[in-house]
Amino acid sequence: MSATLTPPVPATARPAVARPRLPEIDALRGLSVGMMIVVHTLLYFATAETQRRGLGHVILVLGKATATFVVCLGISFPLSRRRATGAALRRGLRLLAYGYALNFAKFIVPLYVFRTLPAALLIELGLRPGDPANLPFLLLLGDILHLAGLSTIVLAGLRYLRGGRLAALGLAAAVALAAPLLWGLRPADPAAAYCSDLLWGATYTVFFPLFPWLAYALVGYALGAAYQRWGSQPRTFYAWVGGGGLLALGLGLLLGRAYPTAWQGVDFYRTGPAGVLALSGLTSLLVAVFRMVARHWPAGLLRGLTFLSRHVTSLYALSWVAIYWNLGWLGFLRYAQGWQLTLLVAYIFGLTLLAHWLYRRLAARLSEAG
Repeated sequence: MSATLTPPVPATARPAVARPRLPEIDALRGLSVGMMIVVHTLLYFATAETQRRGLGHVILVLGKATATFVVCLGISFPLSRRRATGAALRRGLRLLAYGYALNFAKFIVPLYVFRTLPAALLIELGLRPGDPANLPFLLLLGDILHLAGLSTIVLAGLRYLRGGRLAALGLAAAVALAAPLLWGLRPADPAAAYCSDLLWGATYTVFFPLFPWLAYALVGYALGAAYQRWGSQPRTFYAWVGGGGLLALGLGLLLGRAYPTAWQGVDFYRTGPAGVLALSGLTSLLVAVFRMVARHWPAGLLRGLTFLSRHVTSLYALSWVAIYWNLGWLGFLRYAQGWQLTLLVAYIFGLTLLAHWLYRRLAARLSEAG
């Protein structure tokens, strides 16, 4: 969404209040987490040669769903019924804790308890099988939950300071522009170096550094804040969101074509400012498109996507555990046939949903017992 576009001023000012969930956001976020599960399954089970061919391009396109997921996180923040800053900070810290707990479950358990984690995977991560340094590296590896936790803390601070949509967009632009200047800055102290990696690391110690990924959450925050104010005029509001998104997408693509480094950055995890602008615009455009088309989808599909959206954290984490706990007997980068990969995606999805159902049943039993 372009900062140069300003939605129409409403005829009557209304106080900002928390609103119910938006079906189009649930559908978009549910689809994005579903695509991430597909991408992760293909990245770990499809052969390297298969990934370099047509499938590689499919994975690259679907992988952009991560940016959509982070934008949706930002959209939900101003619309949440839980408005207290302390509650938001606690949620951010919980997400960080979940990130480290997930590392323990998906790395440490299969490596040191089951002893089934393939050596080829460790080598792919730049590690040496049997090296004692593997334990702290894997336990501290930064992923999307770490990004979500840190982003939530930043958004809580922005809301506490009463920052609105324009402040969020300005901060998003600043993050995107500053990111290439900060990537790789690392002090000598190990603890400070790790914190720097979480913020703007240039190595795979952290996959999703806060710079530039925070920019997507801030764009989402701006969209959510705008909906709070202009959501009573949905047709006009979504027209501005779609138009602003289309403009941002076009500008990002043009800048990327004129200055390729501005688009590419370092890699997928560290996209340049033009790429951030284009992906933010694409997600804003998708929000408007989903508003129009999602209502025509089958009710069962919408319920499924809403289910994925409402349980996004647990489903995301459980899907990773399903992948890593099955690598030992299914094999790493082993499958090339389309039917094999289709079955693997279905298998991982099925295991994830089964584990989630068991988790919910156990939580309900414990709640009743308490």
